[in-house]
Amino acid sequence: MGGNTRQRAGESYRDRVQRDWVRRITVLPGATLGITLIAMMRADEWLSGEDPGLSGVILAGAAAINLLLIPLMLMGWDGGSRKQKRLLEDELTRAYRASAITCAFWMLLVGAMGVYLVGLWKPHVAVVALPMVLWVAAATAALRFAQLHRRAEREMEAYD
Repeated sequence: MGGNTRQRAGESYRDRVQRDWVRRITVLPGATLGITLIAMMRADEWLSGEDPGLSGVILAGAAAINLLLIPLMLMGWDGGSRKQKRLLEDELTRAYRASAITCAFWMLLVGAMGVYLVGLWKPHVAVVALPMVLWVAAATAALRFAQLHRRAEREMEAYD
C-alpha cells in the first residue's frame, strides 16, 4: 500500500482529475438506483389509479433526469466534465467511452425488446419496468467505462 501511495503522490494533475471523474461515474449508478426504484413504485401506484399529485409528477421527471446524468457525465457533456475537457478527452478515453456506450446500447436494445414483449400482454408491468431498463443500460455504460479505466491503471502500475 505504501508503494501505491508513493506512486499516487507523484502522479500528474491530469491523472488525479481522471481518477476522480471515473470515481464519480462509478458511484452514480448506485446513487440513481434508489430514485429509480421509487419512481417505479410511484408509477405502479399512478397506473393503478392513484392521483400522483404534483410530487408524483416531479418524481417521474426527476427519475428521468437522474437517468440522463449517467450518460451525460460519461460522454463528458455535464458541467464539470466540460470545464475540464482538455484533461478528460484523450484517445484512450474515447475508446473506452465507445466500448461502454456499445455495451449500454445492447443492454438497452435487449431490455426494450423484453419490455415490448411483456407490454403486449401486461402493459402496466411494461411501463413500470421501463425506468429499470433505462437504469440498467446507463449503469452498464458507467461500470464498463470504469472497469476499462481501472484495468488500464492496473496495467500501468504493473509496468512501473
